[in-house]
Amino acid sequence: MGDGRASRRAPARVAAASLAVCLVAALAPPAGAVPGVTRRRIKIGVHASLTGAAPLPASSAEEGTRLLWEWLEAVDRPINRRHVDVVIKNDNYNPSQAVAVCKEMVEQDGVFLLSSLVSGSYGGDQSMSCARYAASVGVPYVTIGAYKLGVDKLRNYFSVTQPMEEQAPRLADHLVSDLGARREKNGIVRVNTPSYERVHDRFVAAMTKRKAPVTYDRAVPKAAGTTEAQLVVQEMKAAGVENVTMLVSPIFFLQVLQAAKTQDYSPLWNGVGLTMTVSDEIVRFGCRNGTIDGARFLSFLPAFGDRNAFDRVHDRAMERVYPNAGGGDAVTWLGWATSKALKDMLELPGRRLTRAASSASRRAARGCAPASCRRSASPRPTTSPAPPPMS
Repeated sequence: MGDGRASRRAPARVAAASLAVCLVAALAPPAGAVPGVTRRRIKIGVHASLTGAAPLPASSAEEGTRLLWEWLEAVDRPINRRHVDVVIKNDNYNPSQAVAVCKEMVEQDGVFLLSSLVSGSYGGDQSMSCARYAASVGVPYVTIGAYKLGVDKLRNYFSVTQPMEEQAPRLADHLVSDLGARREKNGIVRVNTPSYERVHDRFVAAMTKRKAPVTYDRAVPKAAGTTEAQLVVQEMKAAGVENVTMLVSPIFFLQVLQAAKTQDYSPLWNGVGLTMTVSDEIVRFGCRNGTIDGARFLSFLPAFGDRNAFDRVHDRAMERVYPNAGGGDAVTWLGWATSKALKDMLELPGRRLTRAASSASRRAARGCAPASCRRSASPRPTTSPAPPPMS
């Protein structure tokens, strides 16, 4: 799969110029007062799952969301003479709550744009719901590209990474070419929602095409718990499944890992998206119990442990802005990297920042919705263990 080092492109360039050009469609010349923009400040709104079935560490999410903007202000590097203020609110891993907090940030807090850049792949349902609301009121929405369902035609929607359904064939390539999946039994467990279903379908089709069929295929409710975890582990162990692709929330994965420990079941866990690579709880539990040794989860973001090979400024920023935070973690690294993509987008229009768009700009935005725009905006995804294989 490659580790991305050949290009040495820092996470600062996770959104390249082509994606920034696309955002100009939503940031055209002003016709009057622009919500969330003053002569010296830009206010953005971020929603994240700080509680619920897939919680991010609240302090890390807060720090990661604000880190770049606080650093730029600390070293006096404004964006076209403006600094950025951030409003962050909890969507509780609930699409309805996501819409409610996004609406609140637009109508009450007066933000310029909305984002979910610190939510990993698990935040897709919340992101899609908020993105549709943002489109209805003409507010730009920028996110990690978890899913395409229902948002790929929205002219104000911008993804800084490849969506999970397009990463799925890459994972299949890795399992077959590098890990021998064609000679082994393969299984998949996914949340029973339309967005996860599309990722599932792409993965199963890719595995079938590579003559490595998926022999165990289980959908679980979004609110699945320990009972379902015990059942799927029991079934997979009985079926002799050796490679298990997980398209679930971190909380349910933790429950599956616990069930696997009690049932002495140790397959090769794998998946796509950032969910498992930024969850400290999964890393701590898995390392302590030895249940995720050698796991493989595809991620566009270089591993936190390798960060200084790509960008040495993150650690300096953490030391300057949050000196008591212990140097940060995978979530602050995610927030730092994706905020740099957003910074590139905000810089391009210059001082004349607005949400308005001409008809020509709208056509340009639609032209950037497909994968051609995301390909240039995303570094080659890397296969990152979660955590790296333990000795």
